[in-house]
Amino acid sequence: MTKEIVQIVKEEIKKAEGYPLLQKAIQIAFEAHEGQTDKGGNPYILHPLHVMNQLETIDEKIVGVLHDTKEDAGLTDEFFRSEGFPERIIRGIDSVTRRPDEAYMEFVKRSSEDELGCKVKKEDILHNMDLTRIPVITEKHKSLQKRYKKGLDYLN
Repeated sequence: MTKEIVQIVKEEIKKAEGYPLLQKAIQIAFEAHEGQTDKGGNPYILHPLHVMNQLETIDEKIVGVLHDTKEDAGLTDEFFRSEGFPERIIRGIDSVTRRPDEAYMEFVKRSSEDELGCKVKKEDILHNMDLTRIPVITEKHKSLQKRYKKGLDYLN
């Protein structure tokens, strides 16, 4: 991780002062996504931080910053329990974690059934649809846009 990314994460943790569980969530996400990059080659942690910052409540922000940690880093419900996260947060994270062999729209539907998950999934999709994050747009990106739009329409 570059010093710039470390500084961004430190600033986010400082902004969350007074909310220790959110601070812990940001640190966990930072460690979980260390060395990962997004489709545009950017440090992956910037995506969950962006999603987190679009959300309103502390619970939404926690689920937002942790939304890819199970799928991309293998963290488990048991891990989150051991770190002191309440069940509503764990359910929210689980609702936005795609299962192996789960069809995309089944996943979106399942996300919509959890209040936290639905809000987080909307922001996740909106950020994933932002093609300014991608240096070279391919047909695959255009195809994903259609899928994301269908998911967003369902959630709205």
